[in-house]
Amino acid sequence: MKKINIESAGVLGQISASSKTLKKISEDDFTYHYLPEAKIDCSGRGPDVFVEETSEESLLLMDYPEIAIPCTEDHRGLVSACDYLLERARQEKLKVYSLNSSSVQENGKSIIFYGGATNLGKTSSALELAVKGFELFSDEKTLLDLGNQTLYGGSKSIALRKEILQKKVGSSKEFKKFNESSYNNPSINMLILPHLDHGLENPITYQLDSMDSFWHLNKELARRIRGDTKFFGDYKYSLQSLDNKDLSNQRIKLVKRLTEAVPTYYFQGSLKQLTNFVKERFNKSKK
Repeated sequence: MKKINIESAGVLGQISASSKTLKKISEDDFTYHYLPEAKIDCSGRGPDVFVEETSEESLLLMDYPEIAIPCTEDHRGLVSACDYLLERARQEKLKVYSLNSSSVQENGKSIIFYGGATNLGKTSSALELAVKGFELFSDEKTLLDLGNQTLYGGSKSIALRKEILQKKVGSSKEFKKFNESSYNNPSINMLILPHLDHGLENPITYQLDSMDSFWHLNKELARRIRGDTKFFGDYKYSLQSLDNKDLSNQRIKLVKRLTEAVPTYYFQGSLKQLTNFVKERFNKSKK
């Protein structure tokens, strides 16, 4: 068995597997999309979490910060398991949280599009604003520094699984990289729960009160560390929760602070209507 160390936004994961599997991990664009800010680490420093592919046909074994996964020839599953462990390490060491979302920024102030369901229009919304004067900051995963209420990092490529996105960016690749933002840690100024709908004459919009905003955001952040959507080996194995009382209390406190300070909006309408909506609200938020 060989080993590879991958840093993701300040925390380090080590994956132990066959040379063939590690080669796939290091060459696959998925690795650098799924692990935010990922890069191969050759510094020799000790990793925060460990993922091992075993030859034994046994149940998946996890004892944080380690996990042993039966060999399934699924190199992306090993990357996914590593990211799951790294999520707890980021929360414990940095108070940084991963959110399923896309984001843009302008002059150091950012907008986050999030929501647990797929096909809501998170990526499309961010791409639309990226051609209207904003910079694309992240897609699929955004890292939030809740203590400072800023963006810490995120995935720097777009997953082109849908034909509509392939047409929009002019590529048929699985992932397409985009340029780094000119601001490393823009402040969080607006959160939007999008629902793209091109059949409305007038968009449906409203601002959530702080408690509703807290409920939505805390639910999404908690889901990232509780394993309810993590499966391996063709849904044969599931991952247990990595959450605990201290992490939960810390997350609740920080999310409450953010949602009391930063507005969250629900938006249902077309991309053109979204652009108009954002220009009006975003300009107000900057004053």
